[in-house]
Amino acid sequence: FIDYDSLYKPSFTHDDCEEIGSPGFQHPMRSRKTFSKAIDDYPLALIITVLNAISYDHSFANRLNSSDHFLISPLDAIRGEDEVLDQMERLFIERGDARHYRIAHLLRSPRLALSRLRDYIAMGVREAKDVNDLQPTMYEGLWGYKEEDQWIIPPLYNMVFEVENGLCRVELNGRNFLLNAKGEVVNE
Repeated sequence: FIDYDSLYKPSFTHDDCEEIGSPGFQHPMRSRKTFSKAIDDYPLALIITVLNAISYDHSFANRLNSSDHFLISPLDAIRGEDEVLDQMERLFIERGDARHYRIAHLLRSPRLALSRLRDYIAMGVREAKDVNDLQPTMYEGLWGYKEEDQWIIPPLYNMVFEVENGLCRVELNGRNFLLNAKGEVVNE
């Protein structure tokens, strides 16, 4: 655990919640009254986003070391005014990293509970038996590929196309990528 002092347990009540966490790591709607299993959604998405952005671009680590906050302002993020979050989202799109782009985009949510966060965290790519058998499939407004009833490439994309020459063409916020049978980007 990174932060255990404001733990949520179903048996707790609002009165048991004395600590609500640091404002720089919490959704702006977080208060003692919003005590629920969703209290850790925003901090978790924030930490995942920053760490993955740093793994792609070490300049974010340098900014983190020279700053007195955690790079992204939750209040600015939900207002759509956080430049660092904009940069991180662009970085994930440029890399074809749809999963982390989707998690980062959740930081803009006006809602405390980030309903798709657990789905995005759990989504993994499986290798297809035969990439040519993959079927484009939509789930909750996003597209991926299924083989029989199994997700091979999870539904993270704005659009996907029929498999051609053993490659899956996907679109993520205006950028097109080719993915192999393991869901790895093979072009930019």
